[in-house]
Amino acid sequence: MQKLTKTLLHPTDFSVGSEVAFKHALSMAIAKKGSLNILHVGDLGSGTHWQDFPGIRETLNKWGLLDSDAKRTEVFERLGIKVEKVETHTRSVVGGIANFGLIHKHEIDMLVLSTAGREGIPRWLEPSKAERVARDIRVPALFVPRQSQMIHPTDGHMNLANILIPIDHSPDPQYAIDYAVKLLQEMNVTGCNLQLLHVGKDISFPNVEMPTSDNIGCEKISLTGDTVHAILSTALNQKSSLIIMATHGHDGFLDALRGSTSERVLRDAVCPVLALPV
Repeated sequence: MQKLTKTLLHPTDFSVGSEVAFKHALSMAIAKKGSLNILHVGDLGSGTHWQDFPGIRETLNKWGLLDSDAKRTEVFERLGIKVEKVETHTRSVVGGIANFGLIHKHEIDMLVLSTAGREGIPRWLEPSKAERVARDIRVPALFVPRQSQMIHPTDGHMNLANILIPIDHSPDPQYAIDYAVKLLQEMNVTGCNLQLLHVGKDISFPNVEMPTSDNIGCEKISLTGDTVHAILSTALNQKSSLIIMATHGHDGFLDALRGSTSERVLRDAVCPVLALPV
């Protein structure tokens, strides 16, 4: 069984879209009792300061989790999470992400990134700059669009009532299912329904083991037609709050996405897409 997220890394450029992704990362860190590392990316000397970014304690106060005069140490003492802000010392954002694990001796278990509206992969993860991180990092990556409703912005409440998991015979369809179940259990999420979507003939539905938890429902959906259109239309019709997709991530999470079904889905999805390199 794959190891699940304990350390989340949220690269941010202080944009409005990054603020949405930040709240997703913070809420997940609280649910998982893990660590959240916020990595400032962008040109050095641009005049952007940490005070320009929503404060962690300020956000937790708005969510009713901390008092307005709470000390920094209370974030861990009361919520059980560690939060650290880190700045890159390079203009290469991808290099900064890769160096983070080396310099700070953290193993990155999940990236939480803004998709900057409907542009798909963030503009600062350009193909020419992605080679190093693709070689060095093979981790789940949660891509969060600005319009995401997975985390309620005013109280941090997590909505995971419906999770869509597109599956095929390859990569291993069981991987994404097992990951989703363990993720929900680790975050103590109940009342969730997993929707397994296979685009193809009904008779060819991949052989998978369905979850047996009383707190997690599961159903199979078979459709024909264009795979990307089927995934996006099903997510809208089922009001999915998250799409989880296993990807062929032999060389890294970016190589798994570029030019693939996963990238085409995250470009137009209105809910977050969690890409799992297999």
